[in-house]
Amino acid sequence: MDAIRVSDGVKVVMKCVDTRRQEVSIAQYLRGLPREERNHTVPILDILRLPNDECKALIVTPMLVSFGKVPFRYVGEFAEMVEQLIKLNIMMDASKVIPRGVHFANTFTHDGVKYGLKWHPRWSVRPVQYYFIDFGLSKRYANDELETITGLNGQDRSVPELLVDRPYDPWKVDVYQLGNVVLQTIKKYDGLEVFLPLASAMTASNPQSRPSPAKALDMLKPIESKMLRKRVWPKEYSPRDRFCIRYFGIDRHRI
Repeated sequence: MDAIRVSDGVKVVMKCVDTRRQEVSIAQYLRGLPREERNHTVPILDILRLPNDECKALIVTPMLVSFGKVPFRYVGEFAEMVEQLIKLNIMMDASKVIPRGVHFANTFTHDGVKYGLKWHPRWSVRPVQYYFIDFGLSKRYANDELETITGLNGQDRSVPELLVDRPYDPWKVDVYQLGNVVLQTIKKYDGLEVFLPLASAMTASNPQSRPSPAKALDMLKPIESKMLRKRVWPKEYSPRDRFCIRYFGIDRHRI
C-alpha cells in the first residue's frame, strides 16, 4: 500500500507483516545499523503496530522502483549495482542475517521515474542507490549458531542445493541467488559480457567453488575505467531502435 508522509510529502510504501515471524525484529535491527557504505538494506522509516491485532504491523519504507524498470545504458551503471549488492552480502555475513531471497523482485532503486520530465541515464546522475527490500524469508542467527540448514528457502528454485533433501550452507545459497540475478540480467543485454566470469563463479553448481562475497567483490576490480563508459543495449532493441536513441533520443520502448 502506498501513501504520502504528511510531514514532508515523501512517497512511502506500507507493508503489512506478521509479527510472529522474524521480519519485524530484523527490520528493527537493520534500522539501528549505521547507513554506511555496505548497508544497502531499504531504509525503515517506521514500524506501526496495529491497535486491534497484535500479530500484525506495518513496515514503512520509501517508495522505490525495480532496478530493471529503467534499462541500463552503460557498463558502469550495472557495475555500480552489482558492487553495492555484493557489499550488502558482506555486511549480512558479518551481521549473521541470511536474506534467503535475492531475486529480481527484491532488488530496488530509488523512485526516480517522473512522468513528463526528461529522463537521464543512471550514469549521468550517479551514484544511484540500490536496496534489498524484503526480509520476509530472512533469519538472523546468534554468532555461535548456524553451520547448515535444510528446507526450501528463497524465490530462486534453480539453486542446486535446494533440489536435494540434505543440509546446505545458506551463505553459499545467497551467493548463488545474487549471482543468478547478475547472470539473468547479463542475458538480457548486449555489452555486459564482461560480468560473465563473476556470474558463472557465483552460480557454480558446486557450492564450495563459489567465491565469498569479499572475493566476488575483488573480481569486479579488474574492469578498466574505460570499459565502464561502454554503451550497452537491451537485446530487444533493434538496430533501428538503437539508431533513434543514439541520434534523436527517441526510445519507443519508454513511450
